[in-house]
Order: sequence, then C-alpha cells, then structure tokens
Amino acid sequence: MAQNEKALTQKTLELSFEFSRLVLAQPQLAKQIPENALVAFEIDEDPELTAYSRKVSEATREPGQPLVIMHIERLAPSRLVHPELKTAA
Repeated sequence: MAQNEKALTQKTLELSFEFSRLVLAQPQLAKQIPENALVAFEIDEDPELTAYSRKVSEATREPGQPLVIMHIERLAPSRLVHPELKTAA
C-alpha cells in the first residue's frame, strides 16, 4: 500500500469512527440509512479523500447494496474546544 493510500485509509477510519459517534448521538439519523447500506464520505474541502472513499466503496459494494453518501462541508482540526490542562491541588 502506497504511503498516500495509507494516509487516506487512516483518514477514512477516523471519519468512520466519527460517523459512528454521530449516529449514536442522533438516532434519527440512523433511521435514514437503509439496512446493509455502505457509507461513503464526500468532503467538500478534500476532493482526494472524497475520490478515495468513493473508489473503495464502489470496489467493496455488493450487488444491490444501497450506497449512502455522507456529505461533509469541512473537517475541524479537533473536536476539543478550548482545552485546558489544570493541575490538581
């Protein structure tokens, strides 16, 4: 596997984890996903990752399997907002 492909695979795994967290936090979202669906990611700011996600999804998609596209406008650098370490007294 090429270095760039490894990086894209890692990003896809991270997106999959975040997507799972989103679905758990918003059960109504899960109701919109057909059973046995395959999810591909479409990220406006990362056309290379979008193309990779689509390529992998199409390569692993079973005949007749629904394909759901998760459109993402942009990725935040971190989910932590204003993190601050404090020393316990």
